[in-house]
Amino acid sequence: MSEPEARAARWTEERRELATRATREARGIERAVGERETL
Repeated sequence: MSEPEARAARWTEERRELATRATREARGIERAVGERETL
């Protein structure tokens, strides 16, 4: 794998991790809001 390919693969992996984390945090926020509405 060339250096640009390695860099692109690393960047893609970092973006995927950030997206996963953001999605998980958004779900946690939705859950917290939902719980607050049911109280």
